[in-house]
Amino acid sequence: MLVSQTALNRFIDCPYQYKLSYVNGKEGIYYNQDALDIGKHTHKAIELMYKRHYTIDMLNPETILYYSYDNLKNIWDTTLSTEAYKKAYLCLYNHSQWQATYPLGIDPIVEPHIIEESDDDYKWHGYIDFIDKPKLKVIDWKTNTKAVLSKQYRYQAEVYRALFKSKYGIDLPYFYFYFLYPNEWRTVSFEKESQKKVAVEMKKEKARFINAIEDSDFPKQPRTKNMCKNCAYRFYCKVLEIE
Repeated sequence: MLVSQTALNRFIDCPYQYKLSYVNGKEGIYYNQDALDIGKHTHKAIELMYKRHYTIDMLNPETILYYSYDNLKNIWDTTLSTEAYKKAYLCLYNHSQWQATYPLGIDPIVEPHIIEESDDDYKWHGYIDFIDKPKLKVIDWKTNTKAVLSKQYRYQAEVYRALFKSKYGIDLPYFYFYFLYPNEWRTVSFEKESQKKVAVEMKKEKARFINAIEDSDFPKQPRTKNMCKNCAYRFYCKVLEIE
């Protein structure tokens, strides 16, 4: 069975939300569509830039931005918010300034790709935005308006660390989040005691997740009291009263 860090985080938020999304195949009704559009389109524009145009010699920020922005224009749905489009452009601008000055190693992997880790009957996988293996540099782009290193992101770092070790046999010392919109970095150090505690929590959550899947047990159990208010699946709970 293929499971992802995104699915795990959704389960941690609320097991019933995971069931509606991944088991019942229900579509969420998102109340902040702009945030989703910015993230989806920014990631895709950068991915296409890497795949189609990026070479080790292309270190000019204007060129990187040109191709990224051209991709953004081609994939953007014109019915979506103009404000979201502007924010996505700023994310691309900040990314181009950084990418143009990044000293690429001998064997960088500068396009997003899936890496996987087998765990008994379950195969964990994650979609990693940037890997420079010789420098042990692994980065995930974020398009949030604020650079906040939440516990969910710390969980994500642990999953990606395990995936990286499974693929390359190397323990990462750090994991990096680049918050493109505010142009700020946040670093997860796996040697810090606080992160080691998160790693222990993560193992417990993964075990709880697997048990829930095997027992088909997905109770309504939101992580916080306020979570239901902004849940993309609250329509099914509150209106249709799906059980």
